[in-house]
Amino acid sequence: MEREIDAALTRLAERIGPGVRDLSFHLPAADGGSTGLTQAESVMADEADGGLTLTGRLGRLRFRWAFSPWQGGWWVTLDLAGEGPIGAAALTSLVLRYDPGEPVAGWRVPTIGRHVEDVGLLRVADLSPRAEDGTMLRGVFPSADRPGLFVGSRIPQRCHQVLRLRRFETPERGLELTAVTQLPEGLAASHQASAEPVWICVERTLTAALAAFAEHVPLRPAPAPPPVGWNSWDYYY
Repeated sequence: MEREIDAALTRLAERIGPGVRDLSFHLPAADGGSTGLTQAESVMADEADGGLTLTGRLGRLRFRWAFSPWQGGWWVTLDLAGEGPIGAAALTSLVLRYDPGEPVAGWRVPTIGRHVEDVGLLRVADLSPRAEDGTMLRGVFPSADRPGLFVGSRIPQRCHQVLRLRRFETPERGLELTAVTQLPEGLAASHQASAEPVWICVERTLTAALAAFAEHVPLRPAPAPPPVGWNSWDYYY
């Protein structure tokens, strides 16, 4: 069964696009470390409807990890359920390695960070440890007219999401992307929890990826016009 799961993940990485490999997810372990797909038991794979869904157990927790094709990319979801409290402060719903086969030190990283200086199109070679963490969307692109890696968190969000893009020892060796959902205390103590869904795409330019990603954002109805009128004893506008 382990070989079948590895083969299914390899096929999925190839379908997601060039440069993607080593797909996984992580959960905090009781000993302070982390546990993930390699420690899972009774894992089953379902490749129906053009996607991939893995179900199984991690200790006392049941998980459902799913990839669904959409708009040239893939929605990734991770759902957990247990007989007792989940007991996790964060869920890492996606870990992947991205190696496009060429040096990426000069590639640009769309960043919405937690500080003003960490917002913009930073170069991979200039990523500080603080700038490795972003929110809402991340990616890495060689230029405006070539495709690269894009990841965005579904809007609206329920929990805080951290999208981390980490360099390896040298930028030429590629990057690691992780999507981490930070759970508030109430959800961490519940018997069920879900990571924030993320959308990944590696076959579009930055502009095209942003346009496709924006298609899922619900349109807010226009506000009602303010009342305007006059009567014999007052006016309002």
